[in-house]
Amino acid sequence: MTLKLAALTIVALSAIGLAQADSSSNPFSSQETQIMSGVWPKIREARDFDDINWRAIRDDDGDSRTLARHDLDDDTGPFTRSEAEDLRKVWPEIRKADAFEDIDWRSVGLDRAPGDRDAREFMADHWKSLKRADRFDDIDWRVEDRDR
Repeated sequence: MTLKLAALTIVALSAIGLAQADSSSNPFSSQETQIMSGVWPKIREARDFDDINWRAIRDDDGDSRTLARHDLDDDTGPFTRSEAEDLRKVWPEIRKADAFEDIDWRSVGLDRAPGDRDAREFMADHWKSLKRADRFDDIDWRVEDRDR
């Protein structure tokens, strides 16, 4: 009897384990999976994860070439808070560059230019004006946004 109970317990635990393993093989819900498959072609266009144009994926208009006006934060511009913090630290050095594309990011301690493709494109397009700011926090992003 004890052997049958032990065997039944093992079978039951194995069945539960298999059921859980099967249900957790996909980290997304069915709705998330459907959304992900709809945007997967755009995600695959990026060479690196950091190059994924999340704004183009998120925005209904799908215009991946321009930042939407609401994407420029008054404090951080087109960057995340973390990216803006990185830029604050290196701003005195990088603002000396004639062009945004000329910045040697490794020489200032960063692996690459912060931000996604749109943020880097925005910086390159507005560099002559942006680099006039003594500090990153002195940039008036609303003025830069109007000048687009």
